[in-house]
Amino acid sequence: MFSRNGYKVLREVNNMSFSGLEYEKWQMDRFIDSNFIILRGPRLSGKSYFVREYFRESGKLYMIIDAFEAWMEKDSWAHRAIVEDAKKSFSIGKPVGSVIEYNILPMWEFDNFYDLFMSLPDGTYVIIDHAEYLHRVRKDDVDVLTVFQEFIDKGMFHFVFVPRSTTRLIEFLGPNNPKSPLFSRYEKYVDVVTLSPSESVRFINDKCKDVDYNVYKITGGLRGALTLYMESGCDRQSFEERIRKIVIRDLMPKGKKMGRKLVELFDIISKETRIHGYAEKEQLVNKYGFQRNHVDDFIEKLLTMGYVEYLDKNMIKTVEPFAFFNK
Repeated sequence: MFSRNGYKVLREVNNMSFSGLEYEKWQMDRFIDSNFIILRGPRLSGKSYFVREYFRESGKLYMIIDAFEAWMEKDSWAHRAIVEDAKKSFSIGKPVGSVIEYNILPMWEFDNFYDLFMSLPDGTYVIIDHAEYLHRVRKDDVDVLTVFQEFIDKGMFHFVFVPRSTTRLIEFLGPNNPKSPLFSRYEKYVDVVTLSPSESVRFINDKCKDVDYNVYKITGGLRGALTLYMESGCDRQSFEERIRKIVIRDLMPKGKKMGRKLVELFDIISKETRIHGYAEKEQLVNKYGFQRNHVDDFIEKLLTMGYVEYLDKNMIKTVEPFAFFNK
């Protein structure tokens, strides 16, 4: 994800006395005039937090939409939820539902997804959080990729896509897929990087007393996880309970059968990771009774969502901070 040259740049930026999220800001500043920007970083790395803080301070016209909230609200009609929430937000003067934040006013009334964008002032930054959930929108009503393509080509707006899973988002947007409307569009990437153990301690030192490197172990140096740890009152048990709620929301947001099986498998991988440091595919089949094709399919889903990683072709492990999901 992050090259040696990237680390070299990061060291150079740090040597310029930048702090906090300055490296991410430096990247965004470089690409701010682009029309197609994607944030990259593992789950709970702080992408959503960064993008909101950045645009609050930027002085730019912007609107932040949460596609996951829209999908939870209207299922396959997520675009309708976005339109309805936007209309209500603008009418009452504050964000509602899937509209998280904005500092703009539309130029005219709108009734559909396309006209919503047409109503926004030129140059608006449209930030779509959890953007991969838009792949669930039914194409017979609106093809959101075609809408994005048109406005990106016209250069009217700047789209910033913020995913839970970068892999899933890239698959959905399809800049490398000849079948996608966005094929060969030139996207820019902004990486949200993890903190070192010492940086992690400094990050939360003013909020938590008696901080030690164990905090890094359970958070993985992810700003989002560190923030969640602080919001949990710096209490490990409370933190682990909140992690469990996040995982269940991600893997089975509406309680579907496949989601329940995915949670069950992840529960076992997490348990094996805590005990042995890894889980073996064959063990998941022979000891826990999962079908081999289901194991491969489910692991691929967990991999693309940033919940597991491979040690070799047969061994996987839960990434921090999700190793504590089983507890």
